[in-house]
Amino acid sequence: MKIKSRSKFESIYSKEEFIKKILFKFAKEEDVSPDLIKAEFGEVKIIDKEFFYVSGETTCDYTCSIGYNRTETYVEMETKREKVGDTWRDVSRPVNKTRTVTDWQPYSGTANGNFFTIVNSEGKRDQEAELCESFFKKVENGDLPVDGDLDNVVKDGATKELEVGVETRAIFSLPGDTYKQFLANNTVAIKEAISLIIPYYQVAYTYKGDKKTLEFCSCADFNISLSDNERKKLNYTPLDTKKAAEEEKDVKILTKIRNISWVVGIVLSGLLMMVPMVGFLLSILAIAVPIKFTFKRSKKFISVKKELDVREQKKKENIINERRKETFAILKEVYKDKGFEEITFEELYN
Repeated sequence: MKIKSRSKFESIYSKEEFIKKILFKFAKEEDVSPDLIKAEFGEVKIIDKEFFYVSGETTCDYTCSIGYNRTETYVEMETKREKVGDTWRDVSRPVNKTRTVTDWQPYSGTANGNFFTIVNSEGKRDQEAELCESFFKKVENGDLPVDGDLDNVVKDGATKELEVGVETRAIFSLPGDTYKQFLANNTVAIKEAISLIIPYYQVAYTYKGDKKTLEFCSCADFNISLSDNERKKLNYTPLDTKKAAEEEKDVKILTKIRNISWVVGIVLSGLLMMVPMVGFLLSILAIAVPIKFTFKRSKKFISVKKELDVREQKKKENIINERRKETFAILKEVYKDKGFEEITFEELYN
């Protein structure tokens, strides 16, 4: 397969804008130490990378099983412990239940169409290259002739991606509620291959002695993925929940006292049968007083816990706001030192 032409992309922002974007992304990271913005950056380099736009007619003949779901009712025996007369027994009773059943039937079909993909020199799809703003214009107006064939590695990788495209279309068009045992027989006829030369910005930065390199396509916006060593989890001090813990401990202790009181009340009732009224009153007191006390303490514990949760949430929000103010102040200072246009707090966090 001959390569039709070669298109060379141009950067959509300058080296200075690249650094500015990186600093902005650093500042947006809520769980990163604000002083990461003060990292020392080296020289921004431009590296040209070659990708390949490959398009072709792709056909997928497939077979599979299509499933249609329906709901059916069935009866199941359930056993429960029930009191029959003066004794407890295991009693089994029929219970009506519902379940989803899938009816399967064979299905076959054909999907086809023109598909395209962008792969690198290793034949792997590159989504970042697909985001280049001038991509379609450059593809339509390939301006540099190329005398060469498409490498087999690139061709094989592109063919697999085109097959994925047509199989995805086939699966989306399937009837029914679900499917299984999807088998495809694909035919790919590559019609066009265009070489894409895309510039990448590369810069090294040093933070607390740790040197890292960032590299992003200069023809599209980018998202920075920070390493675990660079990430600093939001370090806030939780509210002291000792009071709540003590309240919870009290409730557990009082619950035990309440249970013991029930036993004591029953025993007292038996021992004081000769004075029925006295025994009755003592039994009531032995049971009711701990219950009332436990109930009051439980309500107090729940109230304190809710109050602590609200206060902790507000404290988290305050810490985040203070962190943002600190980060913005550092970013504003760094922007000024580098001669960048001033930024507002709203632009950073809206």
